[in-house]
Amino acid sequence: RLVNIMGQSQSLNRLAEVCGTCGVFQPEDALSFYSNTSDFMAVNEENPYSAPLAQLETTVGRIGGEWDAAAKPCSWPDEQLLQYVADFSEKSLALTARQSRLATLLEAQNKDIEQFEHFKGLNIDLDTILHCETIKVRFGRLPRESFDKLQVYSDNPYALFFPGVIDRDYYWGVYFAPKDYSSDVDRIFSSLYFERMRLPDANGTPEQIIEELQETRAETLRQMSDVQAQLQTFWKAEAPVCGRVHARLKQLNYFFGIRRYAVRYRDESILLIGWIPAKSEAAFRKALDAVPGVEYTVEKPSDHPQHVPPVKLQNHGPIRLFEFFVDMYGLPRYNEIDPTAFVAITYTLLFGIMFGDLGQGLIVSLVGWFMWRFKKMAVGRILIPCGISAALFGCVFGSVFGFG
Repeated sequence: RLVNIMGQSQSLNRLAEVCGTCGVFQPEDALSFYSNTSDFMAVNEENPYSAPLAQLETTVGRIGGEWDAAAKPCSWPDEQLLQYVADFSEKSLALTARQSRLATLLEAQNKDIEQFEHFKGLNIDLDTILHCETIKVRFGRLPRESFDKLQVYSDNPYALFFPGVIDRDYYWGVYFAPKDYSSDVDRIFSSLYFERMRLPDANGTPEQIIEELQETRAETLRQMSDVQAQLQTFWKAEAPVCGRVHARLKQLNYFFGIRRYAVRYRDESILLIGWIPAKSEAAFRKALDAVPGVEYTVEKPSDHPQHVPPVKLQNHGPIRLFEFFVDMYGLPRYNEIDPTAFVAITYTLLFGIMFGDLGQGLIVSLVGWFMWRFKKMAVGRILIPCGISAALFGCVFGSVFGFG
């Protein structure tokens, strides 16, 4: 049924709440029902709930919380809802900001450890070497084939490379050159594809530096664990209330979304048009009658042939699972035949005939159950009857895991 609702401007909030709460109202563009729209004006208002809703969802996602799908919306006024979101975000921001800083610090420590790992075995004090004033020090890696070519420069006393760690492709180490000869030595190693690595300032041998860094990293990991525990405690305490606030904000955001379909008539009245299922007409009328200052009419689709009613598939039992395919490829138009039952029967039978194997069919059903149970994947539910069909045809064909 097509419902035309008209009321005073101040009743728009209540009207949107009623239409949203009923769960069956599908709004339409009201201006599309009139050829002359000069007296109408769209309701263009910024949604005040979208930003706090997004902020709350982002904050909870950052702290690793999960929403309770069964949470009931609270009945707080708008000011209290927005204040809660602001306070919740502020409290969690301090913990998440610290967590982010520790994560950045840990990444830097891991990178430093990885760098110094390449130079284990060089029994030199890095602080002393890196602050030499008369020689240039170059840490880096040299390809294995280039290391063998160093013999070509045996007449140059400064073309010496001291390796530390050796892996499959590279020699990791260091070479030294007096300042007056550093350009020539750098040119030699550059021709040998030497890749320089700049090490951070540190004291001691590579082994000593790695040991200190590992101790520092262990302390960083401990602090990150403490912060994570604090976040879990914080979310555990806030989850019940936060879930109700989130449910209410989603509800209000949805209600406000209905408002954008409404239009103002001569700045005095508002008009809202939408579809409802015929079986819900009595309940919807009762809900509208409770809104003061609202008038409405209910019409049949045939009264507006230029507008197509929305389609909602109505199937039951296992056949309903195959609405997934019908919805994916295109819903039938209003008053057309629903092909879901035909799809369910033919798809299941053809799958069983083509995939007929008892063992593999049972595995397909099991995999489908896991996909639906743990991943909530719609296609998983379809695989369950398809796998059973394959198993039954496998019995007919006498095939078990390809053996028959």
